[in-house]
Amino acid sequence: MFAAGSLTLSHRVPPLGTPLRNALGVTHPAGIPALRRTSLIPRATRHAVLDVLRSPSLRTRPTTSAQSRVPLHAVAERAFSTEQATEVARHLREEYPRMFDPSYTPRWELYDSMVRFEDPLNRFRGIQAYRRNIGMLRDSPLFGDGQLVLHDLYETTPETLVARWTLSLRVRFLPWRPRVVFTGTSEYLLDLGNRRIFSHTDRWDSINRQECFSWEGVGDLLGQLTRRSLPFAPDQILYRFREYAVVRESAESIVAHSLQGAVPEMTFRARIARDRRIHGCVPRKEEKRAQRDEPVRQVQLMKADVDRLP
Repeated sequence: MFAAGSLTLSHRVPPLGTPLRNALGVTHPAGIPALRRTSLIPRATRHAVLDVLRSPSLRTRPTTSAQSRVPLHAVAERAFSTEQATEVARHLREEYPRMFDPSYTPRWELYDSMVRFEDPLNRFRGIQAYRRNIGMLRDSPLFGDGQLVLHDLYETTPETLVARWTLSLRVRFLPWRPRVVFTGTSEYLLDLGNRRIFSHTDRWDSINRQECFSWEGVGDLLGQLTRRSLPFAPDQILYRFREYAVVRESAESIVAHSLQGAVPEMTFRARIARDRRIHGCVPRKEEKRAQRDEPVRQVQLMKADVDRLP
């Protein structure tokens, strides 16, 4: 989309939706109270990740458990088929981790004036609406301690980039200050002729109905407000589904943690198998237990494809 050297984008913030859109005074076009959600996230270069980890403004809050922090796993760069896609991907990798840094001003040249955005809770067109969407998330009195983790950025066609991400926000308006976490993908469609992104679509791992307006998405957000927050840093949470989360506890350990308390082990494993296409993990082989269907809160996992990211 951008030929090398054709554009200087020092610091651009990718657009996100905002949770609790109605609390911010914005309603759905049909008059239905809507919530905005968070969005995006592409795959970072090794150097960009290291820069983010060194940045004091993006350090994570202490977790609610005594578990020690695990460094963000290294992410290898991918090759892209065009100079334009390579340039756009470079900017996204550099700028996404800085999304919640208040010290920089976004640059909007990357987007078409009539850019389209959609996630399960929002749909709109135009660069001004796009800018407001980001601004409400970054400066909202409702949410803070935002952290955006870049897991992967790749192309599916020369005009299409897909980012995989984890987004974490602290809810300020509730006394117990829960943390909401979303994982998913952002799809960017590039106009290689005018060198702009003309479409940005977010999808969440935690719901099935992705089209706006999704009441399932509303329920997913509200459900996190009353549930105990995951005691892991955002860069450890690789995938969050409705019933469980896939967490990288260490360089050698990936674990599925139930979000619904103890559940029968066979039920838990069936859920993991159901979502394998997304997370690419399988349960580790273990010795048979006397009661295989006893309630468990976690299942040890391993990557079926060791080269798969994240």
